[in-house]
Amino acid sequence: MVATREDIKQLSESVEATREDIKQLSESVDGRFEQLSGSVDDRFEQLSGSVEATREDIKQFSESVDSRFEHVYGTLADLQANVVEVRNILATLLEKLEQK
Repeated sequence: MVATREDIKQLSESVEATREDIKQLSESVDGRFEQLSGSVDDRFEQLSGSVEATREDIKQFSESVDSRFEHVYGTLADLQANVVEVRNILATLLEKLEQK
């Protein structure tokens, strides 16, 4: 079978149409990748901001807990000092009672 000029022309037009379809598909895929990339970048920035906010919340909570424990330990130290003072007073009173 010998290809005629008309066959070659039709084949050339078909190849050109297929090339154009591939070009449009490629542009469509490129556009979609750009949309996805932008969407992923936006989501990553949101997530990063959320993580940073959570990190800051945890830091503030930790500082609050530390502060409260310092207050509690300070209060316990004051109580211990008061107990020692009361013991000393009671010991002194007991000593004076025993002397009478």
